[in-house]
Amino acid sequence: MHLDEDFLRYTHGSVFCWYQQADSKAHVILGFTGVFLSILVGALIAEYMKSGLSVAKLHGAELLLFVAAIACHLGAVMFSTVALWSRGVFASNQSGITFFGKIANYQSAADFIEAVHARASQGLYIDDMAVNFYVLSKNTRRKHQLVDAATVSSGIALFATMLLVVLLLIRPLWS
Repeated sequence: MHLDEDFLRYTHGSVFCWYQQADSKAHVILGFTGVFLSILVGALIAEYMKSGLSVAKLHGAELLLFVAAIACHLGAVMFSTVALWSRGVFASNQSGITFFGKIANYQSAADFIEAVHARASQGLYIDDMAVNFYVLSKNTRRKHQLVDAATVSSGIALFATMLLVVLLLIRPLWS
């Protein structure tokens, strides 16, 4: 089976776009979570404590929602951070001609150019491209799975925080 270079370049472009989308989503989730935790939850806790109450006085559903919200926000941060962590960059000392992590293992530009010419003259660069795109595709799928988990975790955290706010707002009506 002969692999067409144009097909591989098209496939690489598509997969790389999906890879970038996962990175962008992870950045958005991290930003949202950071802002939400620092401003809303921080202000809620400060106001709650200013009124003479402390987080230690939360009980029942309030305590459960508070812990769930914090845990889910932390989960979203964890999943997003892992999704953004580069995979395979430092995994081996092997050299290659189509992946930046392997290209960086050459001692000099001249060594890299020599390897490119050798692989191209043997027609092996197509195989190198195919392997690189395969690895990129696996990493992209993993990134999207982590971003999906971060999105769910962030959504649950938002919902739990909103329920907590409602409970704290209506709490004086029960007293």
